[in-house]
Amino acid sequence: MNDVSNRASSDHTGKKFATAKANYASLNSVYGLAQCMPYMSDSECAACLWSSISVFLYSSEARQGANIILHQCYVRYETYLFYNASFGAAPPPPSLVQAPSANRTHVAGDSGNGGVSSQVITAIVVPIGIVILLFIASFCFLTRRAKKKNNCNKENNVGDDISIVQSLQYDLSTIQAATNNFSDDKKLGEGGFGPVYKGLLPDGQEVAVKRLSRTSPQGAQEFKTEVGLVAKLHHRNLIKIRGFCLEGEEKILIYEFAPNKSLDYILFGLTF
Repeated sequence: MNDVSNRASSDHTGKKFATAKANYASLNSVYGLAQCMPYMSDSECAACLWSSISVFLYSSEARQGANIILHQCYVRYETYLFYNASFGAAPPPPSLVQAPSANRTHVAGDSGNGGVSSQVITAIVVPIGIVILLFIASFCFLTRRAKKKNNCNKENNVGDDISIVQSLQYDLSTIQAATNNFSDDKKLGEGGFGPVYKGLLPDGQEVAVKRLSRTSPQGAQEFKTEVGLVAKLHHRNLIKIRGFCLEGEEKILIYEFAPNKSLDYILFGLTF
């Protein structure tokens, strides 16, 4: 490689390249090629080629073939004839026919066909793989944690709803006593869902008792769910629900009594 580099740098034909063959065993040979950009001086070409060869000399790996491509020169050796011997050299590599740019170095693998060493590939692939695995593991952990938290919240909400509904439920006998068994003289009016009665609970609280129509398609569980939702509503313009009664076919809602009648009466003049 020293010999072929010296001949390439001192080539005054304008080609600035040379090839050489050397026998290192009775049946084995090594083939080398060196080439510089035609506009380079002898000293510039020699310095570039020597820089390339030094990569071979100080490489930590033993190679049966390698090539170094810089932006101004190119060296290569192989254990097989890789150039056209009849013309003395291979065609210029693509990087040597381009305008000078940032240094580009390429070291071939043991096969001599070019590529990145296995150590470099390992150093790149392994950290990327670890990062990907950590990302997937973190994503799975956070997803499971969020799902578990949502389940706990749902269970707590269900428990709260059940507690609210149970605390609001009245016996039918209590409601009958409060309304004088739904007496007509206690009747305040009648809406689309059934009549409304004025009642007095044992604690002295005046209430409006809405006795839903028995033909209502709403089921018992749906009725309880609706009561739980309505009980959570709090607004100064909303009549607060005091409780409910669900026995047999009876579905009754108990609201706080509005002495000045309800908003729909004021707006539309309805009976209730």
